Amino acid sequence: MPRWPVHLAAGGTALNNTITSNVVGTLTPEQPLSTLHDASDPNGTWILRVTDDTGGDDGGVRFVNVNIVPCEAPVAGGQTIVPDCANDEYSIDVDLTSLGSSASIDLTNDFDAGVVTAGAPGIWTVGPFPSGTTVTVTLEATNALCDVTLTPQSYNCPPPNDLCANAIAVNCNSITNGNTTFATAEVPLPGFCGTGVTAPGLWYTVVGTGGQVTISLCGSAYDTKLGVYTTPDCVTYTCVTGNDDAVAPSACAFSLQSEVSFLSTLGTTYHVVVNGFSGATGAFTMEVVCAGNNVPPCADNGVQLKLRTDDFGTETSWEIAPFGNTIPVCSGSAYGNNTDLTLDCCLIDGCYVLSVFDSFGDGLSLSTPSGLGGYSLVDENGERIIDNTADGDDFTFTSSAALPFCLPLSTQKLTFASCDREDWTPNEFVVATPDPFVSAEWTVGDQTDDGYQFWFFNPDGGYSRRIFRNHATSGGFGPPSATRACHVKISSIVTLPVPYDVLLNVRVRSRVNGTYGEFGPACRFLMPSTPPACPLTNLINNPNNPNYSCGVTKSFGGSDKVHANTVTGANKYRFRFEKDGGGFVRTIASNTTSLVLNWVTLPLVDGDLYNVTVAASFDNGANYCPYGISCQVQITNPPVAQNRTMVENESAFRMYPNPNNGQQVFLQIGELPETDVLVTVDIVDVFGKRVMSVTETAQNGSLNTVLALDNSLASGMYTVQVTAGDKTFTERLVINK
Repeated sequence: MPRWPVHLAAGGTALNNTITSNVVGTLTPEQPLSTLHDASDPNGTWILRVTDDTGGDDGGVRFVNVNIVPCEAPVAGGQTIVPDCANDEYSIDVDLTSLGSSASIDLTNDFDAGVVTAGAPGIWTVGPFPSGTTVTVTLEATNALCDVTLTPQSYNCPPPNDLCANAIAVNCNSITNGNTTFATAEVPLPGFCGTGVTAPGLWYTVVGTGGQVTISLCGSAYDTKLGVYTTPDCVTYTCVTGNDDAVAPSACAFSLQSEVSFLSTLGTTYHVVVNGFSGATGAFTMEVVCAGNNVPPCADNGVQLKLRTDDFGTETSWEIAPFGNTIPVCSGSAYGNNTDLTLDCCLIDGCYVLSVFDSFGDGLSLSTPSGLGGYSLVDENGERIIDNTADGDDFTFTSSAALPFCLPLSTQKLTFASCDREDWTPNEFVVATPDPFVSAEWTVGDQTDDGYQFWFFNPDGGYSRRIFRNHATSGGFGPPSATRACHVKISSIVTLPVPYDVLLNVRVRSRVNGTYGEFGPACRFLMPSTPPACPLTNLINNPNNPNYSCGVTKSFGGSDKVHANTVTGANKYRFRFEKDGGGFVRTIASNTTSLVLNWVTLPLVDGDLYNVTVAASFDNGANYCPYGISCQVQITNPPVAQNRTMVENESAFRMYPNPNNGQQVFLQIGELPETDVLVTVDIVDVFGKRVMSVTETAQNGSLNTVLALDNSLASGMYTVQVTAGDKTFTERLVINK
């Protein structure tokens, strides 16, 4: 090889002589190759000629590795992430220091079709891209052989509630999933509160209900901590409670997850920070469960569990948990044997699951002096939500309905004749009380989205069936009318038919223009496969029946009667009158379902209240079936002479609705003098006590007014006495809540 630089040049003569010693060196081109060829692709087969431009020395080429570079690549000095977490995204600033041999460079990426064209070196922004995505930027030169792929970039914005000031509000009885992996350190750091904040965390708020609040991280994927504070500005913090590792009775006691419980103040906003032990971060599940405002009395939805234990009360426990949650709002256990218990729980509006447990697995099945164990759940008005009384032998370890109950209840219910019957047959109709809003949709608009949904369910779990009856279909009941949809025939329930010999509850709710209301109170329901040989009966307990006899006021010694429900095949009925409080019992038989309250021996006493039961006989009184349920009858003998009559003129006085739900009653009085007339309305209970008095002024010969009862009257019979000038009207009012 020559001892001086050898240049590559076009043309030249082939070197044919052989050298005797090899020299390794670098051949330096005399000029850029771009001037040695046309604009076509330079790659291909080339002939390399090595020449000496002076001296006449010739060399030989033994090993040659020549790379022909057709262009110069662009150069990026670096990439910088530019966060835009307000929009949960980021961009990439590329520091382009050289375009290489290209006149311009296209900056492309593998996330979308965006292209940024750079005509000069400088900072060029690519993006934006969603937080959490990985993006690779490519510098595309004029010739693709000089493209440059940059290092992939990614960025995760902190969660939106990374800071206390941006805390996310969560509802009571809710479950929230989160992840602290990309959270940042707390500034300023809250003080010690049961435990310290030692890792990046996320913030939430919950508003106190006035009852107990429980916050749990059970089931989370890392070693968690919890802190609860009140703060006016996310700078000054007041500790409420905190926890590192949960303790009993938490479901995750002695684990690495956290749980706190505290008595909240109604309306107070609590700040909750979820963080980790010793810098740990990760995914978590936060469950928040709140009891109602239980500053006596319960200001939300007060419910009572009426529980009867069996011979082993210590085996019995119970809980009420928000639907979808695992932490109970109320619970209890370890009760006495053969004990009747009334257990209170205060619940906010929402849906819940009641579960009654028996640790031995035989339910509440053992006999007690009062019969089988069981339970019922009622609201503050005494309306049943679930009724599993004396039915404790139909479950093993757990008794819990298949679907939750929701609060508050509506007033929509079954008729008295359909409620609490345990002798149903398949061809009968279960009937709901009419809802005036549903009835108003009769023949108006779409007839398929108005009606009633009946819910048949087993309180112990398993069977649950909802069926909707609308205005558009007959359901086997006719003729067409505004109340036809109130009826559902048991045998019409073909899919998941109603089972025989299983105690069910039945509830109903209305639907107007496609929107459901809430379910109302529960009634017991049983359809026996074999009709009872000796059915029960009782006084007629339906206020809509003209022979209504339950909770009524009657006089003794005249023509007043009480009436019992008919038992098919029975030919004698025995009525039993027991004075409320004891000390007096009188039984008397009748050949019909009616009994005139007029006899000589052991008469009923004016002013006394009696519990009345009825038993039927099929052999003219030789044997009687058991007595049915009890009804109360008040004996009040009116004075011999009164200057009052029951509604002097029906067209002159009208009061409705009657029976009434206790909210309001409408009064219409006509045929009065055209001058102003003072009208006094008195409502008197069965004991003769005036419980309400209202004075109105009638004008132009009539009065149309609404009495706001506001749920102030208990269920029962009342007398409404109206005095309008020289006219007096008296009518009975039945309050049935």
